[in-house]
Amino acid sequence: MTTPARNTVAIDPMKLLLTDSAYLKWVEGHNPHTPSGKEIEQFVGRLSWKTKRRRPRERQRSRLLRAS
Repeated sequence: MTTPARNTVAIDPMKLLLTDSAYLKWVEGHNPHTPSGKEIEQFVGRLSWKTKRRRPRERQRSRLLRAS
């Protein structure tokens, strides 16, 4: 059994074939990252700089995004 080498890097073959701008468009098209409503709600919950008065509004917005 072999152990993988440390500090290995994976290279995407498409990066070698496409220009930078074309590669970024291709990656977003094939692997779009759209945060879920739950991720947004968790993020809002972790914000310590928000005042307590504003947090309920932000949580309500994240719940609306989660519902859609």
